[in-house]
This record gives sequence, C-alpha cells and structure tokens, in this order.
Amino acid sequence: MDVVTVMRHGVPREEILAYADEADVDLTRLRGLKDGAPTYRSLLGVARDDADTFFSSAPPISAMTRVDDFDHEEHMREAFELAREAVARGDNPFGSVLVRDDEVVMRESNRVVTVNDVRRHPELHLAHRACREMTSGERAETVMYTSTEPCPMCAGGMRSAGFDAVVYSVGGDEIGEFTGENSPVRAAEILGDHTDVQGPVLNDEGREIHEEFDW
Repeated sequence: MDVVTVMRHGVPREEILAYADEADVDLTRLRGLKDGAPTYRSLLGVARDDADTFFSSAPPISAMTRVDDFDHEEHMREAFELAREAVARGDNPFGSVLVRDDEVVMRESNRVVTVNDVRRHPELHLAHRACREMTSGERAETVMYTSTEPCPMCAGGMRSAGFDAVVYSVGGDEIGEFTGENSPVRAAEILGDHTDVQGPVLNDEGREIHEEFDW
C-alpha cells in the first residue's frame, strides 16, 4: 500500500498533517488536503516504507494503478483521434479523454461550431459530465488526456471537478503559432495544487493536427 493509495481512501487530514510534522516534511509540499473530502494527493518527501508503517491501520483496499504507470501515449493518441473527428465534423481540432485505472471512461471532442455553443470545449464538457456522473473520490482518481493544454475557461471547470492530473500534447505557449494567440494564462496557474499538469506528450504528433487544420 503506497502513500497515494492510502491518501486517496480517506485517511484523516489531521493524521497526515501530524505524520508530516513528525517526519519533518516541508508542509508547503503537502498538496490537495481538503476538509471534509477524501485526501487524495501524494505526500511528497516521505519514504514509502515509513508511510506504509504509519498507515498500517488503514482499511484494506483494492490495488490501484498509479498515474505514473498509465499508458500516456495510448491515451493521448485517442485524444488525437477525437480531435481529428472534430475536424471532420466541422469543428476545431481538440479532443480529450478521461482515464481511471488506465482505462478510458469518457470521451469528448470539440463541438463549438456544430452546436453553436462556446462552452463545448472537450475539457470543459468532460468536467461537466464527470461532476454529474462520478463521485468526488472517483474524480480524484481520474486523469484527463487532452490534445492541447486546457484554456483558462476549461481549467476553471476542471479545478471544480478535482481531477488527479491533466496531460496535454500541445502547450498553451505553442497554440498561438497556429491560432495567432497564445493562452493568456497557463492551466497550471489556475489548477494550482488541485490538479497536476503534465506535458507535453507526443508533442510533434499533436502539432501536426494543428498544422493540417485551416486556422
């Protein structure tokens, strides 16, 4: 049983803070602790063996796949396919998937043009669906893979959803090469300690989709 798994399954916040203090862990690196909600972020800087000993009284839980073990490239390529489907339909080239336990559980592509709704970015709509269809604990174990780094609007919705991480291919600091305008705020600035932001992954393949699109 590792630190991430234990924290995601409800070890009380007070116990984690007490252990961090006892282990002389820098509390500025202790992320994602929310009063009244499952504690699901990793306790950085604590040796796994020590944590296992401390949390030995935690209730038994089933094995979980850690985010680091997810097949990033496979999931990102599915997001690419969704982006291409959006283009074929007449929308903009963006696609995203939600992944739990290394399995895709939701898919969305951009539909801003075809449904005439500025909100229909795939990341925002996935956040909306996840809040309706998943518990907060399930969302905390979910990773979003998206063909392009979420814009500020989408990142705001994702912050409310409380996903574990988001992995992107094309960064917000690159998209301006194609659209003429970079994102004014990067996703990490909005998501803060709520959701890890990782990327770029398969950057060249992601850029190809934008290069082929008639911006």
